[in-house]
Amino acid sequence: MNAHAIAWADFSAFTGFLRTSRHRKVTHAFLCLEDFPGKACIKCRLMQCITIAFMDFKKVTNGDEVIVIPVPCSYRDCIELARSDYFRYVGRKASFMQLLSYAFCNHCFGFSFWLRMSAYRGWLYLFCRWMHRRYGRKFGLQIAPSVLIGYGLYIGHGCGTIVNPSAIIGSNVNLSQFTTVGSNEGRAAVIGNNVYIGPSVCLVENVHIGSNSCIGAGAVVVKDVPCDATVAGVPARVIGKNRHGNYVGHRWSCPVY
Repeated sequence: MNAHAIAWADFSAFTGFLRTSRHRKVTHAFLCLEDFPGKACIKCRLMQCITIAFMDFKKVTNGDEVIVIPVPCSYRDCIELARSDYFRYVGRKASFMQLLSYAFCNHCFGFSFWLRMSAYRGWLYLFCRWMHRRYGRKFGLQIAPSVLIGYGLYIGHGCGTIVNPSAIIGSNVNLSQFTTVGSNEGRAAVIGNNVYIGPSVCLVENVHIGSNSCIGAGAVVVKDVPCDATVAGVPARVIGKNRHGNYVGHRWSCPVY
């Protein structure tokens, strides 16, 4: 067999691998991805599906539900996650330069931006990690890049927010000022999707916060919170059904697996 035949065989094997390993994810992205926010063109949807196809995802059990957390494998993945955070703030998608400029205008998004960029250990890791620590020290924000975070993280007022490295945060989650997600004995909390956490809230140990729930200001959560519930008090208890879905605005449309 000559060199051309060998090269063509290698190329055929590579394309076959892509078809078998990524085809399902791309097809699933087209079928299951919710409608894009705003006026989305076919090109934007195609680029989103390509990003989903080459990004890894981790399924996490959160009580009776399963949430899917994206795990960035390249700087393209990091930028896509930062773009989802940006959408939570302003309600529209943006280019990389718009993300970078807004990061220097809004310190909450600035911290999120460098947090996302630090999640991948590439050639920019040291600079991104330095910027992440700089924002964290200046504004009292402690969220490690190792924390598993879904799409669309929103940090409100950006002051005194602390998250244990073992915590898991779903998509479209609001973290308010002086919020603590901590643990002294093992793993920290698992937070579902579309969750609003008010100011000065403490999530103690390995509690499970169900999706579409709302936690009132000053609550100390020591037990699991069911989905679609509103909790408040010390210790926190269910006070009714969550009727404050508008608190989580500009939600990023996430793939469903």
